Amino acid sequence: MPVLATRIDKNSESFRTGREQMLALIVEFRELEQQVRDASNAKRDLFRKRGQLLPRERVALLLDRGAPWLELSTLAGYRMHDDDGRGGTQAGGGIAGIGYVSGIRCVVAASDSAIKGGTSTPMGVKKNLRVQQIARENKLPRAGADSPTRRACRPRAFPRSPSCTAHRRQAAPICPAFPIT
Repeated sequence: MPVLATRIDKNSESFRTGREQMLALIVEFRELEQQVRDASNAKRDLFRKRGQLLPRERVALLLDRGAPWLELSTLAGYRMHDDDGRGGTQAGGGIAGIGYVSGIRCVVAASDSAIKGGTSTPMGVKKNLRVQQIARENKLPRAGADSPTRRACRPRAFPRSPSCTAHRRQAAPICPAFPIT
């Protein structure tokens, strides 16, 4: 691959200022992402009492250990609906990303039932539809890490695609009630 020439002067004051501002924004963004994880983890005792895994734990168990994971739309709906942008950051009520399941690169999605009981917000639905579009455009199978009752439902917006869930390989029936696969 050829090297692209640049006229950017990495030693200039404007470059240093811009870099510092960008790094500060990245720190702020990562703190907001951590707030989403903390909001979900705050329900750990309740889930343990019911003998359940937290949604992020289910996703982690589904994914191949040590394989890359790219979480998508981590702040969907930020400062919209009931998301106050402080302690109530919700990420659209779901977890979605690209990772490996049994050596196959997949789109993995799960409703984050630890945040507002997994309630979907309008931006959460848009997040899910965008994740499905990414899966379709990139010919990636979808894997679900939801509880068994939610796992059987699929949205009507897109035709069924192959599933790479570890326990079954057939497509699930369509159910209009829940937007997360």
